[in-house]
Formats: sequence, C-alpha cells, structure tokens
Amino acid sequence: MNISGQRILVLGGGRSGQAATELASQHGASVILCDQNQLSASARKTLVGMGVEVHEGCSTLLPYTDVQRAILSPGISIRSEWLEPLRQKGVAILSEMEFGWRFLSGQVLAVTGSLGKSTFCTLSVLGIEAVGQRAVACGNIGIPVSTIALKPDLWDWVVIEVSSFQLESVQIFRPDVAVLLNCFPNHLDRHGSLESYRACKMRLFASQCSGDAAILPQDVFEESSEVKTVCAKIHTFGTLEDNKLEKTVFWKNFAAWQIAMELCGVPDSQSFATYKNFAGLPHRLEHVATVDGVRYINDSKATCIEAMLHAVEVTEPEIHLIAGGKLKEKGFDSLKEVLARKAVNVYLIGEASDILYGVLSEYV
Repeated sequence: MNISGQRILVLGGGRSGQAATELASQHGASVILCDQNQLSASARKTLVGMGVEVHEGCSTLLPYTDVQRAILSPGISIRSEWLEPLRQKGVAILSEMEFGWRFLSGQVLAVTGSLGKSTFCTLSVLGIEAVGQRAVACGNIGIPVSTIALKPDLWDWVVIEVSSFQLESVQIFRPDVAVLLNCFPNHLDRHGSLESYRACKMRLFASQCSGDAAILPQDVFEESSEVKTVCAKIHTFGTLEDNKLEKTVFWKNFAAWQIAMELCGVPDSQSFATYKNFAGLPHRLEHVATVDGVRYINDSKATCIEAMLHAVEVTEPEIHLIAGGKLKEKGFDSLKEVLARKAVNVYLIGEASDILYGVLSEYV
C-alpha cells in the first residue's frame, strides 16, 4: 500500500489513533488527527513532534475533508453523524485494524466472537511459538495492529483479535485464517439488533479467497445466509463430537482453536499440551483469594449476559454475585433460573442497577 505524499485523516487520538498516525507518517503520509475530546499533554506533544496536524474538541470534520482517506478508531461508529462531511465528499473510511493489516508481511489469524476471543488469541500465540514460529497477538486484545505493522518482518504469524466495532468499516480485510467463535447478543447499544451485530461479525470472511480458511460454528453455518457468499474453505465446529476435553467449559472454542492451530502448522498433540499448561488470563474467572472459607473470583471481563451466565454456571453454588454496569443488550430472562438456583445474594452496581433489580428481585 503506497500512501507516500497522501493526506490522511486519523479519527480519534487514543492508542489506536496514535498508532495509525505513526504508521502513516512512517510511510510518508501527511497526517491530520482529529478528536472530539482533549488529548493528554504527553500525547499531544508526541504527535506534534512527529509533524502531525492535531485538532482537539472537533464538533465537525468539515474543515478537514481534503484528504485521500480517513482512518477510524474503534470507539467511533461508522454511522456517527460526525463522519457525515467525509461521506458527502466520498472519502474512503477504514478501520485502524485494516489500515495496519495492509502493511503486515506475515500470515494472519483473525478471531472474532462474543465470548473467548482474548483467551483464543493468547493460546494461539503460545501454540504457534511452541513449534518454533514467531507470533504476536494484537488488535482488540490491547496492542493496535498498526503498532505491529511498524516492524512487520518480526512475525511469521500475526494473531488479530477483531471486534464488531473494527469490522463495521472493513473494505478488503483478508485474513489467511478467520475464526468466528460464537455470536451472542452483545453491543446492541451500538449495532441496534442481533441481526446487525451478526452481519458485522460475518464481514470477517467477506474478502477471503479459495486459498484461505474460515472457521465458524455449525449453527451459524446452517442458519446464516451470509455463509453462502464465503469463498474460503469452510471448517465448522460445535457438535458433541468436538468435545475432546472432558468437563472443559470452552469445549466449542477449544474445538475451533484446534482447527486453527492445525491450519497454522501446530500438530494436535502440541495444541493439546499448550492448552493443558495454560493458566488462564487475568480478570477471567481468576481466583483472587480465599478468606475465611470464602473464595473470591474476579470475572470482570464478563461484560455481556452470556459471559455472566457462563461464570455463574461453572462456579459452585451459594454465590454472592456483584453485577451491573452499562447495559449493552436487552433481555434478561436467561438470568432468572440460573441465579435463582445458584446465587445467595446479588449486589447491583452501576447504571443498570435499577433495571436489573426490577428483573431479578423476584427470583433472588
């Protein structure tokens, strides 16, 4: 991708925006960065030192539309009215994730889904490294893809955790191996409906070709009309025959992971050993301490109903559950039976407290 001499607009001055700015500057582009809020003093100093034209507190992008392309941070919806001046001018808008991907040189394993993405990506890096290849995880897991693209030759495999926010604006993103783990109601406050959310997820496969691989759940394969347009070789998982690990909670995700590892050159015996030695990630059913016979578990990464249900189901009864926060979805009926059966008390916090109280107080 040759962007030397181009004027590029970066939208959002957070970690992703700063990484995209550095990458674009490295490749000879003239960069304008706009943020609706104020940047930190250190971020502003770094950007200005790179020769970037920085604009903060931008209520409109109208003065900055004389550009060849715009790079979008994941926190900004592609449907945002803030972008309307760019749409009117016909400026191409792509996500920071896809912008960084266009400069990668290694093979790409991309993973999306509602539950289990970060664990899948971390395990994938460990599995690939175990057979002597160089791998790194980036994307929604914390490190922007553009940061990895600054030194693209360091990696044989780049494992990208991809969110629905990042998939909203992809144009030609084409991973060698693409994985959809699951699709539960999530981020409906942004996408509007489960159908729209799932359509975003399916965009992961849209530009793949016959030499690529697509891995997705059997039920999605059977129910989604978008599958008919997928050109990659499709691998499905999610049948009971996939349950190779007795009592493994994430057995479906594990089945998908083993398929992905085989496609990445990791034999089944090595992937199994990697999984057995994996201690888990912080904030995901993480044992914190046992005090006076009470076990404390940090599962603060459970930010959707399905994740909360999973955590409660796999924990022994007599649970004291602290839950709440910001609502991203609707429909809490699935919580009632599980909490009535396993929870002693529920302690509600955050802006969702009143709504959850109305739903759950009759049951627990």
